[in-house]
Amino acid sequence: MYLIWAAENLVRTFKNFLKKSGMKSDLDTEIARFMLSYNSTKHCATGVTPAELHIGRKLFTSFDRLVPRAKYRYNNSMLAAKRVYKGGRVKMFEMGDDVMCRNYASGAKS
Repeated sequence: MYLIWAAENLVRTFKNFLKKSGMKSDLDTEIARFMLSYNSTKHCATGVTPAELHIGRKLFTSFDRLVPRAKYRYNNSMLAAKRVYKGGRVKMFEMGDDVMCRNYASGAKS
């Protein structure tokens, strides 16, 4: 029973893919494109892709070329945010430098 449901689900997914793709090329190319995207997408139950389960490795897609750049930019922006968070820069003062201060001991602001 489960295998019949799984096959019907795959056929429904493939038909939806064909509708959304707009059939930009011949059917063989569209089938290959579908199989690549289907086998390189993580399954919600297993947490890994069907390709990893079947052949033991991750498939390389054109989207994978974009991810390292995005990860690099994200890491750099996180490092920059950490540097400025709550005055994270190092403050160096020397004798005679003018500084501003506030006296919290009295009620009046100075």
